[in-house]
Amino acid sequence: MKSLEFSNGTAGSPLQNANSRIVEGIPFTKLRSVFLFFLSGMLISTFAWSIEVTLGPSLTMDPNGVTPLAGVVELTTDVPTRVTLTISDGSDSWVREFAAFQTEHYLPILGLKPDNSYSVEAIVTDQADDSLVLAPLLSAVTSPLPVDFPTINVLFSDPTRMEPGYTLLDKISRGTSTTPDGNLPVYTIIVDNAGDVVWYSTLGSNAMRQLPNGNLFYRVYRAENVFEIDLLGNEKQSVVLNDGLLHHDLFPTTNGTLLGLTSETVVVDGFPTSDTNPNASTQTANIEDTPVVEFLSDGSLLNTWKLTDILDPTRIGFDSLDTRPAGLGYDWAHANAVLHDPRDDSIIVSVRHQDAVVKFSRSTGNLEWILGNHDNWPPEFQPFLLTPVGAPFEWPYHQHAQMITSSGTLLLFDNGNYRASPFDGRVPVRDNENYSRAVEYEIDEEKMEVRQIWEYGAQIEQSYYSGSLSDADWMRNTGNVLVTSGVTTWLGGVSSGSLGMGRSHARIIEVDHNTPAEKVFEMAVFNTTPNSRIRIYRSERIPDLYPLDTDSDGVPDYQDNCVHTPNGVLLPDASGNSQVDTDGDALGDACDPDDDNDSIPDTTDAFPKDPAASVDTDGDGLPDMWNPGYTVSDSTTGLVEDLDDDNDGLPDNTDPLPLLYNWGDGDVAPWGAPDSAVNGADVLVMMQFVLGIKVPTDEDLAHGDVYPAGAPDGVIGLPALILVQNMVQSGP
Repeated sequence: MKSLEFSNGTAGSPLQNANSRIVEGIPFTKLRSVFLFFLSGMLISTFAWSIEVTLGPSLTMDPNGVTPLAGVVELTTDVPTRVTLTISDGSDSWVREFAAFQTEHYLPILGLKPDNSYSVEAIVTDQADDSLVLAPLLSAVTSPLPVDFPTINVLFSDPTRMEPGYTLLDKISRGTSTTPDGNLPVYTIIVDNAGDVVWYSTLGSNAMRQLPNGNLFYRVYRAENVFEIDLLGNEKQSVVLNDGLLHHDLFPTTNGTLLGLTSETVVVDGFPTSDTNPNASTQTANIEDTPVVEFLSDGSLLNTWKLTDILDPTRIGFDSLDTRPAGLGYDWAHANAVLHDPRDDSIIVSVRHQDAVVKFSRSTGNLEWILGNHDNWPPEFQPFLLTPVGAPFEWPYHQHAQMITSSGTLLLFDNGNYRASPFDGRVPVRDNENYSRAVEYEIDEEKMEVRQIWEYGAQIEQSYYSGSLSDADWMRNTGNVLVTSGVTTWLGGVSSGSLGMGRSHARIIEVDHNTPAEKVFEMAVFNTTPNSRIRIYRSERIPDLYPLDTDSDGVPDYQDNCVHTPNGVLLPDASGNSQVDTDGDALGDACDPDDDNDSIPDTTDAFPKDPAASVDTDGDGLPDMWNPGYTVSDSTTGLVEDLDDDNDGLPDNTDPLPLLYNWGDGDVAPWGAPDSAVNGADVLVMMQFVLGIKVPTDEDLAHGDVYPAGAPDGVIGLPALILVQNMVQSGP
């Protein structure tokens, strides 16, 4: 019999049978009986076996030195087992089951709060569903929060109406008049609905967000590095962009690539010298372009789109004449957010200092529309300016964080700086009289119109103003909007300092999607030091620290567009194994029976990724025709119509049988089963066609209609018979 052993080599370590008993001080062996029945009698044979723990169990807090509230349980068994952990602090407990059967277990302990003690019970279960409880309990002790940690106060909470989950607060930086942000730690924090901290990182990241697999990815500001980590701080992947330094934003596409923003100095003639005097002299100046780049996980650059090639580099907004560090030139554009729209393979970028959100084609780089104030755009850009319709309506100014909602609308955070553009005749609004807002627009691209359909922040009693950073997130379960006023300097016309929250603080507000919107959650993040400031770039709601993954593809169910079909991806790569959703119907191509939503099943659709076409008779990769209501301009894969559908050398417009290869060879015999030979038998069958004894089928016509030569007329008559007879006499 085999005894259960732990890594210290001591047989008989304490162990508890999951059903009832605790065995301490003696070796524990689990018995199974096998009963063999024979006609001559019954033989009972008994054998014994055990699960042997060859390493552990052990619990380590903060295994990588960057996630102080996270721990890991490690153990190894000699047979495949699954593990269930029960975590308790004496007043609260929760259970996490790790369903995968394996011998080596590396299990995260998440959701712990600071300055607390916890016990952890581990149960191992084999594939026969026999379970053992390992004793004694493991213990975990968490440290208090750092002394420079911001204060987090939940001001209002209605969990019954909130998007479920935890709130991730990204890039919490702090500074004072004498201590700039760069000299202080940068925190990323996860809090529960009560505002209690349950996880934080000291990595000093910029633009950290959750990947579909539940991990986090982030970039380093003005560096080429992109990282993916799990909530234990383990680096899963890293990407080094081969050409360019990243800033502000990073966006994983459904194509398995990454979009980012970089910097490049461009020399521009005729650049303004004033944003208040339109008649001021111009200059030849260095300006900072912020190109959009697309790259793979190996760092290779696929595409670069310069904004100076798409927009007018001499048009300025307020702050365009600010200078950038390291000699990059004037801050002309200040692009701060980018996304890919898979519905038409386009890219949408927020250009802060142009007070504009711009859409252009990913394949051509051509401008498609501009959402923004119409003032001061040259004539050649006028056709691309969206026309506002309906009321109320207001343009965004110095905006951030645009995103596409499930209904196809555009949601963004309108910072509202100045609420005016240079030379438009309006007086810029002062900060203490200003407001920021979350705003949603509906865009009709055919009519080139834009309608404001929802907003929050403009009409509320305590309007908030955040002149930089900030975010607005649409949430999939409730349809609520999570608003991040990330650098709040004024609240209802009262300065942040007068509220005892330093020079700036952050407010995280969740509201429903009604008009007027109703608040369901509000949280303030601040320091009380008079000259301090808090800056939060973005926030998002995370459904669970341990996301459920039904198909084990690395993508949690709440973000998986094929819950029961593996189509996961980590940091996007070019493997083709990803959450691709060609038609944007929230059903991934891996499980969607109609990828392009053209009502033709993929199994019979010759072009399953293109809604404009579905039929290709000759299999040459060109469509016979366009689907009803579509033209060549609707093709999403660059298709052009096939002018010879059966590939017989006859154009469809002159081919009497355009879908049958009918450049005839005279082979019509044996009738119904041509033998690829032309001989006297074919002449006899042709004669029966001419005399009306037999009626030719379409296939007969395809082979027997050889007259007129080079342009068959769809008839088998005497001239065709004569030509076939000549073929027999002279050879084909």
